[in-house]
Formats: sequence, structure tokens, C-alpha cells
Amino acid sequence: MIERLDTKGLFLTYHYDSFNIELDRPLAEQLDELDEDIIQLEVDNTYIINLGYYPSHTIEGEFQVKIMKQFDWKQAIWTKTSKTPHGLLAILQEAVNEVKKLTVPDEDKTVKSN
Repeated sequence: MIERLDTKGLFLTYHYDSFNIELDRPLAEQLDELDEDIIQLEVDNTYIINLGYYPSHTIEGEFQVKIMKQFDWKQAIWTKTSKTPHGLLAILQEAVNEVKKLTVPDEDKTVKSN
């Protein structure tokens, strides 16, 4: 899913991308995939964009996309939620766009994977 985001101008480190949710299959049949650790991107060694499902492995949860600064996991600076996976790409792109607003563009930035 990460490869579908417009991250031009950002220096990214991919910590993980384990998005294996099938959009045409009920979430109740995919509880093992509903984890707190689905996607995590580090941007410019300053911001974290995190996609997780809380509480994990239960149909009562929700997807959460958060932006944290300086690895402060207790205080997200931006959060959006969704009960379904269908709009997650758009929400992740919103998060990327928010981080773009917070960072100073640098012509030499490139994308890096771990």
C-alpha cells in the first residue's frame, strides 16, 4: 500500500508494511490481520506515520492513522480513524500531506527502505 502514496520530497524509512487485508472479504474473517502494527513510516527522522487497528484482533476495533513527532507515542499530533479499510489509502495520503506541511522541502531528499 505504501508504494501507492505520493511521498515525493520526503525522506522515508519504512519500518514495516504488513497490510494484508482483503477489501472484498469481511473483517470478521480476517481478525489475525487486525493488528496494532500494520504500517509504520518514519519521515525525515522526525515524524512517524503509523497505521494500526485498536483494539487489535477484535471486530469492535477501528483503524487509526496517527502522526507522532520525535517518537512521542503518548501524544499524536494528528489522528484519523476508520471502521473499514476502504478509505485507508486516502487517510494515509492525508497524513503524508500533513507531514509535508510540517517539513521544510529539500531538493536532495530521496526515498529509502529498510
